[in-house]
Amino acid sequence: MPKDTLAQIEALMSQTTPVDPPLPVPRYLGLLMASAKYWTAHQAPKAGVHPGLDVFKAFTDPHSPELLEAIAELISEAHTNALFPNASPSLELKALTDEASTLYEELDVTLTCVLDDGVEDQHDRALAVAKSRGTTDSTEWTLAQALKDLAAIGKELEPRLSQLGDFERALLDKAAAVGTKLAKLGEAATRASAAIAKRNTLIGVAEETLDELERAARYAFRNTPALLDELPTRAQFARRSRSR
Repeated sequence: MPKDTLAQIEALMSQTTPVDPPLPVPRYLGLLMASAKYWTAHQAPKAGVHPGLDVFKAFTDPHSPELLEAIAELISEAHTNALFPNASPSLELKALTDEASTLYEELDVTLTCVLDDGVEDQHDRALAVAKSRGTTDSTEWTLAQALKDLAAIGKELEPRLSQLGDFERALLDKAAAVGTKLAKLGEAATRASAAIAKRNTLIGVAEETLDELERAARYAFRNTPALLDELPTRAQFARRSRSR
């Protein structure tokens, strides 16, 4: 994609509010490509044939069919990034977050008990840092880091923990493993959210462009119903989507 085209789209995105897809994304991409094709086919001047064609031509000055195609390409890329790869299903992420919270609470209580000896050392300070990360308003990433920190502290204090009759060492390994997995899933979820936000902003740009294209075409071709009948619309593509 040419750098100037990308820069133009980024400038439009900075002035646009994100919009949820008005159609299933694959169908919406079909609408954009059909609109670009219509635009290309009917943008050539035809003196005396289409009153108001100058309006349609004026619309092509800051835009172009190629720009609409480029927007469609970026929407497709962002939509794919929101789904694949490594975009964690929300139910899996929630279940792992719940498990991490349970492990965090258990290790927090256990380590606090072991370190309650009236002497502050590096383990007390490390525990305080971990607790600051594992607050109730923590993100998946900070909870994961806090859990891994607690597991690391626990391994250093293993001789003292072994003196607790009901403490199981496997808890430390499990906490470290869950923390690592949660961090990866949390990062994937963050990337997916960013991709969705980018996709919806691009759709906002596309929606404005489609509206302008439709207004210009309806004026330029107001005396040529056959050309207006060819104009791709959201309603047409929505009907196609429902019929499948």
